[in-house]
Amino acid sequence: MKNLLSLALFILLVSGLHLQASAQQTDNTATQTESTQESDVATPAAKAAIIQKKPRSTTQTVLNKMAATVQNLPLFGFIDDWYYTRYRFGGTTKKGVDCSSFTLQLFRDVYQISLPRTARQQYEVSIKVNEDEMQEGDLVFFNTRGGISHVGVYLVNGYFVHASSSRGVMVSNIREPYFSKRFLGARRIVGPMNGLL
Repeated sequence: MKNLLSLALFILLVSGLHLQASAQQTDNTATQTESTQESDVATPAAKAAIIQKKPRSTTQTVLNKMAATVQNLPLFGFIDDWYYTRYRFGGTTKKGVDCSSFTLQLFRDVYQISLPRTARQQYEVSIKVNEDEMQEGDLVFFNTRGGISHVGVYLVNGYFVHASSSRGVMVSNIREPYFSKRFLGARRIVGPMNGLL
């Protein structure tokens, strides 16, 4: 798991540099030519050439996509630490955790915000967010057993982290057929920084 964090952090750095390379290509300026020189190892083109590798697992593929814009290193560390922790209804530890306990602990450790224990209570203390305005740290809610019965934390590009009853802590996408049919919406916890997370 620590390898996943290292990979995600490295990709995060390279992704930021890749965005700079895209802007340079659009401008068609002389700096674009300079960015590909071997002498400038920190350039986007040089970095991209160094890491032309295929991900070794589905988990890494998801984290690669997620890392393109998520820049919260404590969040990556938390996900890496808990990834594949098995699901246990009512569980609150790494021996087994349920979805709302996982989000509670993520908010406590990453954002220093206390959440209530259940998904329904977390829904009630949060404010509605339009799907096109979702951002990292928003709670995403699903109807998996009737009503508000599952919760996760939104990351980026449709991806969210959650404690799945079938596979434990993992990253999924709200556009996957299973989740898109059950998606109830996103909500935001009012926090200490500018009133929002």
